[in-house]
Amino acid sequence: GCGAAPEYVGGLYLRLSTLWAREFERPDVAADYAQRAAALGVTSEKPDEQQSSDEAKRSADALLREANDAESSEHKVALLSQLAEVQARSLNDVPSAIQTLRHAISIVPGDIAVMHQLASLLLIRAETADPQTARSDRRRVAELLYQIAQGVSEVDAIPYLESALDAMPAHEGALALLERLAPTQGLGESLPHYWV
Repeated sequence: GCGAAPEYVGGLYLRLSTLWAREFERPDVAADYAQRAAALGVTSEKPDEQQSSDEAKRSADALLREANDAESSEHKVALLSQLAEVQARSLNDVPSAIQTLRHAISIVPGDIAVMHQLASLLLIRAETADPQTARSDRRRVAELLYQIAQGVSEVDAIPYLESALDAMPAHEGALALLERLAPTQGLGESLPHYWV
């Protein structure tokens, strides 16, 4: 939001960098977000502490209590994002993490970092889900990335649209927007790859 602390914004950029590198396998985009984070003085995430299952559960409970008590929407969403990280990474509970992030998005619908985080968890779930759930998750991933693309600059939109089409090649909105933007960025030659 407006007036957010540089450390908070830098932390979001760093999380976006990690997501692009790990989940979307786009080191070029990841490097760009890492540079933006560094420009704000944020150069590394806190090291992943290996939590025992009991510690992780206590941490999740504390984050949930704190999120419920948070007065500002921005703070509540940041805490829910942290809670989802603990649920997914430390507790191996991706479905609960997805629910947590859906709740966060209902509070602040346009939060790009949370939309990214949700998209990455849906992709993780899609890898091991039954075909119908996987298809639904990939459709949701494409929709999230398409929504993000519409809210960022034209240059930044291209990789989101490409990733949306990687998740769901038949996403008409993403393809139409990519067809409109790619030639203006000198990337028209990449389009035939997405025509199905």
